[in-house]
Amino acid sequence: MTKRPAELSSGRLQTQLKSLQEQVAEPSSVSRRQLLEAIGALQESLQELDVAEAELAQQNEELIAAREQLEIERHRYRELFEEAPFAYLVTDASGMVEEANVAAAVLFSRQPRPRDAAGQAAGGPGRAARPAPVPRSPARAEVQPGPA
Repeated sequence: MTKRPAELSSGRLQTQLKSLQEQVAEPSSVSRRQLLEAIGALQESLQELDVAEAELAQQNEELIAAREQLEIERHRYRELFEEAPFAYLVTDASGMVEEANVAAAVLFSRQPRPRDAAGQAAGGPGRAARPAPVPRSPARAEVQPGPA
């Protein structure tokens, strides 16, 4: 992993400051020129930090705006999925039903699972929303998962 320019200049500045602190301990060895150089280096580093802080603040604002937009879109598509007039099922790779919309719940005579504000099925995130198994009748064909 390579160091960023701000990290490199920060390390260089710390080394210079440590050297100056050692020299300040001996008052006769510190020249006015050295102090002015140290002050100049500090001012330059502060300017670099101000620029970096402004860039980070802008990036943070952009990330917040992007996240808000994603949440709006996620909510929109969750509503489309839940309120669709046709039954939709979401299955895993082995064909197990992970989610079903309201029309599917009605079709299979099941109660739809309540969802939290984030659209996750009751039981919390990270837990697959698996409806109770539907009893199989001899006339019901098994659904095979489509290509992923």
